[in-house]
Order: sequence, then structure tokens, then C-alpha cells
Amino acid sequence: MTKKHSLTYSLLSIIFAVLYSAQALSAIKSQYDWNDGTLQGWGSSDAATNTESRLQGNNNGSGSLQIFAPRTSYSIEETDVVSFDFTLLTYSSASSPAELTGSFSFGGDTNNYGKLSFDLNTSQTSFGQTIRYSFTVSDGIYSNGSLTREEFLAQVGIITPQFMLEDSPNDSHSSSGTVDNYILRSAGPVTPVPTLSQWTLIMLAMVLVGIVFVRRKQLT
Repeated sequence: MTKKHSLTYSLLSIIFAVLYSAQALSAIKSQYDWNDGTLQGWGSSDAATNTESRLQGNNNGSGSLQIFAPRTSYSIEETDVVSFDFTLLTYSSASSPAELTGSFSFGGDTNNYGKLSFDLNTSQTSFGQTIRYSFTVSDGIYSNGSLTREEFLAQVGIITPQFMLEDSPNDSHSSSGTVDNYILRSAGPVTPVPTLSQWTLIMLAMVLVGIVFVRRKQLT
């Protein structure tokens, strides 16, 4: 193989690698790990904190412990998979998590839009225990919506991922819990969507390939 052929194949390999990388990245719709020490736009019933690179939600008083994310900037598919680590640290009005009802949901920013809920099943957990949850969107229970399930999932900018822990009745209490390694991933095939920097590498590689072919033609 000549040096020119070797260079051409190398540049084509760069293009393929960049496109493959773009495809892998585009499969992830949303991801949070809180390693930067900030809240990354998340909140809770009372002031949320970043505790040891995890998001900690807090509640003091009546009501439930709620932790919520920024509104989504993407639609949700039935085949999408959401996963996260959740730890219920404290809930002063309950002697164990089994006394509580816990859920994760995608909820509309008004009650009229609807809610897609998943059971956190706290009956077999203990305070301070970190559980890795993983749910396929199609397994969620849809309720309370003026929109159909299909219309709800297609919305962009109104849906908020959120956690809720509550007892019955909602006694006044202090509670806290943490979320970490949150990711919403598309499980189906995706179309590669390169970033601006990836497009720059692709265009540069294509220009260099063109230069190589022109030079070869001039020398023949």
C-alpha cells in the first residue's frame, strides 16, 4: 500500500470514527451525575444541595419529599430507558421506607397535561440504602391527562422528571434523599447527529482526502 493510499484510508477512518461517536452520543437524551458540585438545574421541596457529588433533595414540614429536574428539551419514546441511583436518607414520620409510597414520574408542568409514573417499591429497602432503578418508558402508567399518552410523550418543554416520597396522611416531617447517575437513553436505532466540533473534523478530513486525490491525479 502506498503512502497516499494509507493517508486516504486513515482520513476515511477518522470520518467513520467521528460518525460512530456521534451515533453513540445521540443515544443519550439526558444525563446527570453532579460531579461538578452544582445542582445542574434540579430542585426539591425545600432547598436542594449537592452532597458528595450527588443531588440531595430535602423537605421540612407538611407535604411530600419531591425532587425534580429541569423540563425536558426532547420528546420521549416508548422504547426509551431511564435509570438512576436513588437513596432515601431520612423520613422522620416513618420508621421504615416500607411505610411510604415512592414514585418516579414524567409529569406535565400543569396537572392537565398528564403524568407517566413508575413505582419505586420502597417496601424492601432501608434508610441509607442506594438502589439502582431502571425503567422502560412503555412500562409506565399514564394518568390524569387531557393529552393522550402518545401526545404527552411527544411534547417538548413541558415534561419534568420528578421523584416523590410520601406517607399517608402527609404528616409534618423532615426528610431527605439523593439521586445520582441519572440517564435517559434511546434503546432503538438512532440517526448520528455530529456536534459542531465533530462536523469540523469531518469537513477537515474530507478536504484532506480531496487534496490527496487531486495530487494523485496531477502526478499521473
